[in-house]
Amino acid sequence: MTAAYLSVVSQQAHSIIQENLREEVRDNHPGMLRKFAIAAHAVPTDSDALAVYRNLENVRLFVGRLSGVKIVLMMAFFEGWITRFMPYLEGLAKRQGSAEQEYTDVHGVVDVVHTQELFRALEAEMRLSHDPLPPPTELLEGVGLLRSLIQTILHLRAAGPALAP
Repeated sequence: MTAAYLSVVSQQAHSIIQENLREEVRDNHPGMLRKFAIAAHAVPTDSDALAVYRNLENVRLFVGRLSGVKIVLMMAFFEGWITRFMPYLEGLAKRQGSAEQEYTDVHGVVDVVHTQELFRALEAEMRLSHDPLPPPTELLEGVGLLRSLIQTILHLRAAGPALAP
């Protein structure tokens, strides 16, 4: 989200993304996620990090190009995907014996608003763009990279430790 903030040019997009970042920091969303992962016995291992490294690095390189429209589109996709993923994630955690639900409860709700707001930010950025939009495949590059990363993570967890190098 920080890269989205740094890459957008419209005041509306800056305002929307800044509010999202403030909420993440103020409410300690990274801490919620860590607490959730610990309670669910799902803290990533070194093997997990190695298994996702290539796809994660591809996302980082994409984000590093600071293309506002493309990054905001990727983040809107991600926030929307998270809202649909939270019930599944909550179920996995419960099967691991976890009663910690703060992360899934909060993100199942706030990310609906974040998704809507990011699409408003995208609209504002597209209005200010003097260049024609790139073809859809190029415009959706970040979405594709993020999707590959998500699939790697999900397949890694589904396969268990045997998949990790």
